[in-house]
Amino acid sequence: MYLNFSPKEWASLNLRLEHFGDPKQLKVLSGAAGGGSVFEATLSANFKTHGVTLIPEFRFDGGTQEIFTLSDGSASQYNASVTVAAVYNFSVSPRLRGKN
Repeated sequence: MYLNFSPKEWASLNLRLEHFGDPKQLKVLSGAAGGGSVFEATLSANFKTHGVTLIPEFRFDGGTQEIFTLSDGSASQYNASVTVAAVYNFSVSPRLRGKN
């Protein structure tokens, strides 16, 4: 599922939800006893100014098995991350680059 809210031309908020079932251990859960499933939620924002889009993002993953590795080497059913991206668009209209 993907939800998008754009209150302004230069700002938006996005939520992406995914579910992946692997009960027969064919993909992600191939090493986990009995298979399982993974749920993912990503919340991101887009801020556009002068041809640059800044994208802060928070992502959470949860599984029915311990398939994620923590920084100390231990296994976990959950994983969370925060990232920030900056994207420059060479073909943005002059109005969004700050020119009239």
